[in-house]
Amino acid sequence: MDSSNRTVSFAAPRGFGTTLKSDLKETFFPDDPFKQFENQKPLGKVKKGLQYLVPICEWLPKYTLKTFQYDVLAGITITSLAIPQGISYAKLGQLPPIVGLYSSFVPPIIYAIFGDSKYIAVGTVAACSLLIAEIIGEVASPKTEPALYLHLVFTATFVTGIMQTLLGVLRLGILVDFLSHSTITGFMGGTAVIICLQQLKGMLGLKNFTTKTDVVNVLRAVFEHRKEWRWESAVVGIIFLIFLQFTRWLRDRKPKLFWVSAMSPLVVVVSGCLFAYFTHAQDHGIPIVGDLKRGINPPSIQFLNFDRKYFPHIVKAGAITGMIALAEGIAIGRSFGIMRNENVDGNKEMIAYGLMNIVGSFTSCYLTTGPFSKTAVNYNAGAKTPMSNAVMAVFMALVLLFLAPLFSYTPLVALSAIIMSAMLGLIKYEEAIELFKVDKFDFVVCMAAFLGVAFISMDMGLGLSVVLGLVRALLYVARPGTCKLGRLPDSVLYRDIEQYPDAARNSGIIVLQIGSPIYFANGNYVRERVLRWVRDEQSHLETTGDELQHVVLELSGVVTIDMTGLETLKEINKTLRANDVKLGIINPRLKVMEKMITSHFIDKLGKENVYLSIEEAIENCKFSTSKPKKTTSESGDSSKGPSPNTVVGFEPEPIAHISLPISLSHRRTHKHTLFTERALTVTAKTVRPLLLTLFASIYNAKPSSFALRALHQLLPSEPVISKLTKMPLRLDIKRKFVQRTERVKSLDLHPTEPWILASLYSGTVFIFNYQSQSMAKSFEVSELPVRSAKFVARKQWVVAAADDMFIRAYNYNTMDKVKVFEAHSDYIRCVAVHPTLPYVLSSSDDMLIKLWDWEKGWMCTQIFEGHCHYVMQVTFNPKDTNTFASASLDHTVKIWNLASPDPNFTLDAHVKGVNCVDYFTGGDKPYLITGSDDHTAKVWDYQTKTCVQTLEGHTHNVSAVCFHPELPVIITGSEDGTVRIWHSTTYRLENTLNYGLERVWAFGYMKGSRRIVIGYDEGAIMVKIGREVPVASMDSSGKIIWAKHNEIQTVNIKSVGADFEVADGERLPLAVKELGTCDLYPQSLQHNPNGRFVVVCGDGEYIIYTGLAWRNRSFGSALEFVWSSDGEYAVRESTSRIKIFSKAFQEKKNVRPTFSVEHIYGGVLLAMRSNDFVCFYDWVECRLIRRIDVNVKNVYWADSGDLVAISSDSSFYVLKYNRDIVSSYFDSGRPVDELGVEDAFELLFEINERVRTGLWVGDCFIYNNSSWRLNYCVGGEVTTMFHLDRPMYLLGYLANQSCLYLIDKEFNVMGYTLLLSLIEYKTLIIRGDLERAKQIFPTIPPEQHNSVARFLESRGMLEDALVVATDADYKFDLAIQLGRLEIAMEIAKEAQSESQVEAAGRISYVHWEDAQGILKLASLAKEQGKNNVAFLCLFMLGKVEECIQLLLESERIPEAALMARSYLPSKVSEIVSIWRNDLNKVNKRAAESLADPQEYPNLFEDWQVSLALESKSAENSGIHPPAEQYPIYAEKSTTSLVERFRSMQIDEEAPFENGDLDQEEVQENGENQDEGETVEEEDDSTNGVVLVNGDQGEELGVNDERTPSP
Repeated sequence: MDSSNRTVSFAAPRGFGTTLKSDLKETFFPDDPFKQFENQKPLGKVKKGLQYLVPICEWLPKYTLKTFQYDVLAGITITSLAIPQGISYAKLGQLPPIVGLYSSFVPPIIYAIFGDSKYIAVGTVAACSLLIAEIIGEVASPKTEPALYLHLVFTATFVTGIMQTLLGVLRLGILVDFLSHSTITGFMGGTAVIICLQQLKGMLGLKNFTTKTDVVNVLRAVFEHRKEWRWESAVVGIIFLIFLQFTRWLRDRKPKLFWVSAMSPLVVVVSGCLFAYFTHAQDHGIPIVGDLKRGINPPSIQFLNFDRKYFPHIVKAGAITGMIALAEGIAIGRSFGIMRNENVDGNKEMIAYGLMNIVGSFTSCYLTTGPFSKTAVNYNAGAKTPMSNAVMAVFMALVLLFLAPLFSYTPLVALSAIIMSAMLGLIKYEEAIELFKVDKFDFVVCMAAFLGVAFISMDMGLGLSVVLGLVRALLYVARPGTCKLGRLPDSVLYRDIEQYPDAARNSGIIVLQIGSPIYFANGNYVRERVLRWVRDEQSHLETTGDELQHVVLELSGVVTIDMTGLETLKEINKTLRANDVKLGIINPRLKVMEKMITSHFIDKLGKENVYLSIEEAIENCKFSTSKPKKTTSESGDSSKGPSPNTVVGFEPEPIAHISLPISLSHRRTHKHTLFTERALTVTAKTVRPLLLTLFASIYNAKPSSFALRALHQLLPSEPVISKLTKMPLRLDIKRKFVQRTERVKSLDLHPTEPWILASLYSGTVFIFNYQSQSMAKSFEVSELPVRSAKFVARKQWVVAAADDMFIRAYNYNTMDKVKVFEAHSDYIRCVAVHPTLPYVLSSSDDMLIKLWDWEKGWMCTQIFEGHCHYVMQVTFNPKDTNTFASASLDHTVKIWNLASPDPNFTLDAHVKGVNCVDYFTGGDKPYLITGSDDHTAKVWDYQTKTCVQTLEGHTHNVSAVCFHPELPVIITGSEDGTVRIWHSTTYRLENTLNYGLERVWAFGYMKGSRRIVIGYDEGAIMVKIGREVPVASMDSSGKIIWAKHNEIQTVNIKSVGADFEVADGERLPLAVKELGTCDLYPQSLQHNPNGRFVVVCGDGEYIIYTGLAWRNRSFGSALEFVWSSDGEYAVRESTSRIKIFSKAFQEKKNVRPTFSVEHIYGGVLLAMRSNDFVCFYDWVECRLIRRIDVNVKNVYWADSGDLVAISSDSSFYVLKYNRDIVSSYFDSGRPVDELGVEDAFELLFEINERVRTGLWVGDCFIYNNSSWRLNYCVGGEVTTMFHLDRPMYLLGYLANQSCLYLIDKEFNVMGYTLLLSLIEYKTLIIRGDLERAKQIFPTIPPEQHNSVARFLESRGMLEDALVVATDADYKFDLAIQLGRLEIAMEIAKEAQSESQVEAAGRISYVHWEDAQGILKLASLAKEQGKNNVAFLCLFMLGKVEECIQLLLESERIPEAALMARSYLPSKVSEIVSIWRNDLNKVNKRAAESLADPQEYPNLFEDWQVSLALESKSAENSGIHPPAEQYPIYAEKSTTSLVERFRSMQIDEEAPFENGDLDQEEVQENGENQDEGETVEEEDDSTNGVVLVNGDQGEELGVNDERTPSP
């Protein structure tokens, strides 16, 4: 394979947020618990979340009676074990035996709800029981302070539960991993020994015993109290112990008898109780348990003790026992889960253990976990779910309620025998021996735990073992394994030469493998070890006369690296370079590569020294070390020529003598291009085959492996080609549609509808609508897999083929079957529809291909035979539809003609079966691509029948391939779950997609679309590849050039005649001309300032063409290209290198900024942007002008060079560039700091809108925003010109046409009128040049005058705006603002429409002197039936009675009654009478329900007050205040008269002046409202002003005397 394809990814490092998210996910969520929530509806997510947090919700709905039978049997069995173990382990922990039984009741219920393991049986454990007794016993004696001791144990259990729950919630199970297997083995063994020794107290019937746990003190206590030994107790204990061990032996011999061993502890307890009861054993020196109270767990939460005196020991006991319990429980749960291929979530288990210990501490239980013995019994008893724990809890409750006192006769010796039997099983000496054989250090860790627990203390032994384990872990990373690799004979594999002594060395090259992260703890060791390998290799090579030239580090095992590690690699590189040895690295991991790029180590090392595989590294190193060797005699005479054994290296000089015109590559050739000092010109068609053939003969390898390197040696200039082959093709990949389904076997896209056709392995065919993201139609085709389905759009059909050997055609509109017929004698793999003829091809496992004609009744018109295995796919040649290709598992691809049953020719394509084939659809290349089970895809030239390229990289069968119909990419899909995107010209890997839907099976695509559908095991995904923004540019004359893929086209706006009128927004009828092609895939295209040249940038390089003839003038490598305003240009080759070129295309500066440059922008100044700021530099000296801290998206310079717009994510800023200040600053010789010249820019204004594309016309900035509005901004005022109906992008502005031009993604050009005179006028106003502005104003069309007026208004020039404005309403508003009431009145009088009548009404608000005019208007409106206008006028004049009469006349009686109730209460009775008479005609009962306030005053709140206020207000009616007082009254309260009456206090003795109501009546009425309330007038009263319309705030009466206002 061509090594140029195996390229290392040098993608820009991921952002901090992405990296942090990835690290946190790998650290805390390695099991990806959130995956199950993907593509779930909100309710589904809630359900999944509940099932995750409470596992019983997942298995209980599926629970069956049969499963319950198994769980009941298992629950009864483990109950029989829980009773004796509970009593025994409670005694071991110095606790009351009943507490041990309590601990087998509540915790199992909690675990049944929250536990994740089906087989864990909850209970107490011996090691933790003894450890609690040891630690808590240090501060509280179980004998002298039993209550305190018990309470502290409960508290320690609570602490354990809290810690375990937090570890689970925070997903810190990694802490439990520090308890290694060897640590657990040694700890359990040591604990078993000391527990067994402590049981000698019970076995020998001792009354006095030590509280210490170590072996020495226990044995001393046993022999010091030998006078207390009771032979009776010893005999009984030995008998019980022998019986228990016998049952264990029987279980091991016959596993089916596990129940005998499980029941044996209960048998011992029961028989011991009977023995003690009938023999009165306690009288013979055999102590018994004693009193056991009947009843279930009493609460103990009130006993939790957090006293500071005891708290350290509580935490110590809780933490140590909690970690041990977690390690044991999780390990046991996973072990039994693995036996049934079931996964156990450790974090869920932690939460379950924590909750059951928290609840247990509240209910008189102590620490519980999942003990091995009980879990093994539960598993063997056939438990199916955690329900067995609930069953155990039920039976344990029965024991506690009814049977507990019966166990009070249990002999302590029986309990000792049970504990000793259980502990003997924990001493796993076989594992210790195995550890000694396999890993001596693990054995030391194990024995440290064992001996520490046995001879010091349990916590010290555990701690010592953990420390040793950590030391060992640190040693692993501090001294990482390194080895030298060699090539195995007859293989491409490289392995450790120490492990494989026959592995071949590479002379002059040493490959070293590092197997650990490189960081501060091992950096120095790695450096010294690598250099030692180098010294050893040099010593070895000295004996053979060779030299070490290359050191290559294989870093696939280095998962991460820190700054110290990077410095280590830099030092190694520096040391090796000093000794003339080159360093290379192989396959750096993602994190490592990101840090290498960020620290610029890659730049120092050179990208050419980074390799993807060892084979590629060796190949490159061998090539570069193949230097010509002089074959001289000992006397120094070189004329004798080489000896037969001398290897002659390739010398480039003879090739240089070829008298052929040579250029660098075919993409650079346009006529003749001169090159370098050698004056070599290149013609690829003539020289390249010669070069490749020569290389092949010398190196006996594929020619393409060395082509680029040969050209590099031939030409002394910079190795452009090798650089460019590593530049990525930047493509936007957006996911547009996701659908979870069964396995998708084939896909197709409808040519006109937004439909995806998917055939499934389940036998169903679906049609999905990717626009509405929904399923449109479905067909139940077969019960067997449907492997292929295609649209026949011209017939409105779907054709599907299934494993039942039938082909079916459906009408997708009517859902009817068109045709069903048996097509083959075996599974049908593929169908293909002819693009124009009525043909369908089908291929099958019967090794045949058949052609069907639907116009002939689906007759089989041709059978194609020739394959000798399954025919997996057929596809028509889009360039010659009479031919097609077929792919078969017989390793071949055959090309056929429809007229012949025999193949035209056969390609022996792969070493394994060929799964897929596709034709190249774009351009004129006669290529097809194949994918195979050999994990490769190959590109073939079917004319020359040769393999053009092999695409390697997939790790499983390649199942789908395609040439993208629109973009220069090849897409391959594999059963490894990945989709790989390759450049179709350079064949480098551009991108890899992995959506986690398992294996890839099919692609669907369509010409003219950039959408690709991918079919997986678990569904389908549609992605859109490429950019939405068209690659286009327009020069100042109206010539537009754009790139459609690699084709360059041009149009000229001038071709549209001046007499041809096109409305704004309509597509211009432009004639498209082909200008040429470009071998680059253009990412950007732009004219230089004068339009003579056009630059195309893409594929990591640029080419400058002439704008007219499309001839290349210059080229080079570039990620970005920008022009200066003077025609110079700059390129960004990397984030750390910028080059500046003159107008003559000569490099003048090579800039290396001190920060990472993400983008550059051209214009008057050169701008370089990082992620956080942008720096502006001058083009001449590249001096820093100013640094601006803003996240820039683009920079737009005005032609004048004085204004610049800087756009960000959400806004843009317009700044003024003060070039004079900058010039004077530099002329003064003052130094420039890191921020540049302080006053270089002046912020004029900020606009909170996102700019998509923008340009300047004079001092006017034109842009389209995020909502696709076309705006222009002058002086900070934004005006919307047009609302665009789709995404469009600015091209330019032609002043002579006063038109702005835009282009959409389909390359349609639209024009929008924008008057230059209007822009010039606004610009002059901003600059203050009013005289010139007045001269230009007459040239502005009248329809734009309102726009000018609004602009003048925004500048505060209201008088000028009033003169300019033409819109009557707008002019009216301006007159009001200026107080020019006479002008406003004239506008109102001139009004002839209703809107202008309303404008006259608005005048009346301001100018009350014209009340007669309003009255006249009311009369006129009433005559013309304009009742609304008449009502408004009368209401404004305060003529309420006439308003009510108008309502009555217009038969709006209810509204009249309500208005009278509010404004004229005295009229209510009259109107109610009219209303009642009118309602009698329709509904008498409704009429009778109307209440008259004179009859029922109690139903009308404040009725008498309202009448009094009406009488008062009548005095002032008809009086109108002058207009200038309107603002005073407008600010008055809008509350009603009654409300204001309530808010004032009235002197009890002051009578109403009008005498209409005496004081008693007022008080009586007041009592109905609010007894005892007094009202007093405030200082800011209304001075007798009465409102007729209190809600509107209209003042209609004035009284100069100060009177109490009601």
